[in-house]
Amino acid sequence: MAEGKSINSPVVIHRMEPNDYTSVEYAYLRFVCAGRGVTWELITQTLMQHAGRKIDQLKIRTVEQTRTQVVTQTENYYFDIHECC
Repeated sequence: MAEGKSINSPVVIHRMEPNDYTSVEYAYLRFVCAGRGVTWELITQTLMQHAGRKIDQLKIRTVEQTRTQVVTQTENYYFDIHECC
């Protein structure tokens, strides 16, 4: 399973200045989705608690265009932002 696809295996973001973890999350999604050849858009972003950590869940819609079809999926990515909050 890819890093960040499970709440039990989130992408860990370490605090850096400036503390702009959201930009890091979006850059990660741009990189991952570009590597898969899909476009994406944010559906929701939700802050949650899991195992004593602050987790940011980003629900996205991906679109992959092949020669014969357009494949749309909804996916969740999880980011451990405990150091950032």
